[in-house]
Amino acid sequence: LSISYNDDKVKLSWTGVTNNNSTQFGDFGYDLYFNDGIEEKYLGFTVKTSYEYETKEPYGKYIVKSSYKNNKTVQSSGISKTFNAPNNEDLEISLIGNSTIKLNLNEPYIEDGLNILYKKELITKAKTVTTIKFNEETVKDIKTDIAGSYVIEYKVTYKTREKTITRNIIIN
Repeated sequence: LSISYNDDKVKLSWTGVTNNNSTQFGDFGYDLYFNDGIEEKYLGFTVKTSYEYETKEPYGKYIVKSSYKNNKTVQSSGISKTFNAPNNEDLEISLIGNSTIKLNLNEPYIEDGLNILYKKELITKAKTVTTIKFNEETVKDIKTDIAGSYVIEYKVTYKTREKTITRNIIIN
């Protein structure tokens, strides 16, 4: 499966399979799908070994499945390929509050969270994996009754982009 993108058009091409049996299921060909990392959508059906469609958001996973036009239950597992963005510049993450927070023993820690922007718009559906380490050992939560240092790492994934940012919590 090969993928190219030019002038807001994605072109997919692949090596076809042979099936000379026309049946009540209709023409034999290929179903095409696209997954942007949030949802999978059906692009269309073709009997050719190439397919084009217009989009301004081409980055994600493309899937081609051999199938019959009138019966989607008879379908191969398909082939897929991910078309990655050239960089992560359109995904921005920033901490709400300070990157280093100093607390006294037993003072509560309140998580301020992140701002996540995609193409300058606020995003609320990004996948965020949070890892907390206390004195370099992974823990489940922040306990302020013991002096030490925590590092919170936020790994944000949206569409095919990924960025990481950290916050330090120092308890004295």
